[in-house]
Amino acid sequence: MPSGNLMRNFFARVSVRCYSIVAFVLLGLGFMAGYGLWQLTAEIEAGRLGQLQVAVDGAASVVASEAARIAAGETDEQAAAKVIAETMSSMRFNTSDYVFIIDDTGQMLAHPDPKLRGNDTAYTRKGPDGRAVIQEMVALARKEGAASMTYDWINANTGDSEPKAAIVRHVDA
Repeated sequence: MPSGNLMRNFFARVSVRCYSIVAFVLLGLGFMAGYGLWQLTAEIEAGRLGQLQVAVDGAASVVASEAARIAAGETDEQAAAKVIAETMSSMRFNTSDYVFIIDDTGQMLAHPDPKLRGNDTAYTRKGPDGRAVIQEMVALARKEGAASMTYDWINANTGDSEPKAAIVRHVDA
């Protein structure tokens, strides 16, 4: 009889080792899959920020160009502001993302929503976490010249809080 117990113990130990190996392999595969998803998410976000940077650079170029036209006497401030507002307000990327321009006093100069243009409604509005996000953007642009930041904002269409990313840039014009 002792040989029967010995065989059962042997197979039990082998079985435990096999299950342990399978568990470690599955754990390793799970870790690799999680890491791969994290990497993919980071790459997508970096690509999105790259597209945003191109849009911001384009907007800054339009503003600088109109400022140069004002300085050269080719146009006046009102006409330049109209060109900037029309150009920026139609600028979209990733189908739903957009560029907006706020001056140092908080006046919205360009935005896809015409109700926000020409006033400081967005400047004084707070995000769902109580942060004065637009004021932070203006202060960051003044301090750094150009920078990026993340924040939460209420989607006007759905009413849901959404994570957002912004690249801010101060243009002396």
